Amino acid sequence: MTQSTWSPRMIALALIGATAAASGAPVRAETTPQVTAMVESLSAPIAGLAALDYLPAGRALALPAGATLVLDYLGACVRETITAGADGSTVRIGPDQSAVTHGRVVRRRMDCDGDELQISAAQADVGGVAVSRGIGPALPSLTVHGTMPVIAAPLDAPVHIVRLDADAPEQEVRPSAGGGGGTGRTLIDLARAGTALAPGGTYRITQGQRAVVIRIDPAARPGPLPVMLRLVPL
Repeated sequence: MTQSTWSPRMIALALIGATAAASGAPVRAETTPQVTAMVESLSAPIAGLAALDYLPAGRALALPAGATLVLDYLGACVRETITAGADGSTVRIGPDQSAVTHGRVVRRRMDCDGDELQISAAQADVGGVAVSRGIGPALPSLTVHGTMPVIAAPLDAPVHIVRLDADAPEQEVRPSAGGGGGTGRTLIDLARAGTALAPGGTYRITQGQRAVVIRIDPAARPGPLPVMLRLVPL
């Protein structure tokens, strides 16, 4: 891994700023919301919320009575299962965990690369394009801990997967039916498609003008593991 004096948060803010500058939008780093969590699933409709939504610290959510909400804290690698009380609950998103009022929360720490995942989600949330350029081998920006990634893509269109470190045919994977839940993102779940990538392999995933290079953990397992272990924001 190339050594750098930049912290993960500095890199994320620089990427966000570069994207805004390219579009002519003013950049104010102190007011840029930091993506800290992602909605993995919810058992009941919640206004303005859907699976795969990225959430900034400080956002408050109102859960109806008995509803269950699963959140993934990307930087902290913590998965929360929150169950609302009989009168409903309030959930406030924090930097590494939620503050839950009138509800029950169960937390489980996952084995993921939090800084990489949080930065990738922040780029995707502001519309950045992670394109690998230049001469020489492409360096992965994210390590995925399952061999069947979940790709959160901006378009309802197939993605193309090319292995970079070995000869293998290019793969095309189409979105799952109903994936994304109307969030503006499309869910492409390789577990649902029955497509597995090789442990230890390096891959470029593209859709339209967006691309990201990932590495599959050598110890990665197949199957529908928790989304945090398999998430690839595109």
